[in-house]
Amino acid sequence: LNLLAQKTWTLEQIRLDKLVYNDKQMVDPYLIFVECKELLNDMAERASIEIYIDPDTERWRAVPLDMEMFRLLVLNLLHNGIKYSFPNTSVKIGGWQNDVGAGMSITFENEGIRIHDEEKDRIFERYFRSKDAIRMDPAGSGIGLALVKEFVDHYDGKIDVRSTEVGFGKYANVFSLFLPGR
Repeated sequence: LNLLAQKTWTLEQIRLDKLVYNDKQMVDPYLIFVECKELLNDMAERASIEIYIDPDTERWRAVPLDMEMFRLLVLNLLHNGIKYSFPNTSVKIGGWQNDVGAGMSITFENEGIRIHDEEKDRIFERYFRSKDAIRMDPAGSGIGLALVKEFVDHYDGKIDVRSTEVGFGKYANVFSLFLPGR
């Protein structure tokens, strides 16, 4: 409920063109990954999902980002990964960080329902929800991925999503975010 309230408030700030980023904070991505994992562990356990953080991310350097918005981004992608995964699978956080400029690429991977090619851009639109997502979770808001896209755009980054069949009716979905160094 808190996550939905935070997403709704942030979306309203964007709509009013009043969202202010605190870009001077130095954020340790690994610590945010761990914090968000801990917040969502109970939900994951109830769904028989394991949250896995690549241990290499622990060596990443701190980067100048808005900590609250980055936390919201990670929470949203983890939450969606859990919500749309099949039981007895995992949601994985990984990626890499370059040595120059502290740019980074973060991946969030889950095994669940397919993200159709024709929906890959639309899922980042406000209030859009795919038919498969609505069937799996009728209570979703269609706000979270729009906020993820807003964050990535603010930092002149890129976001991509791939959905690859890994078994009959089961898809590996990978959200890849690239945030250039500053």
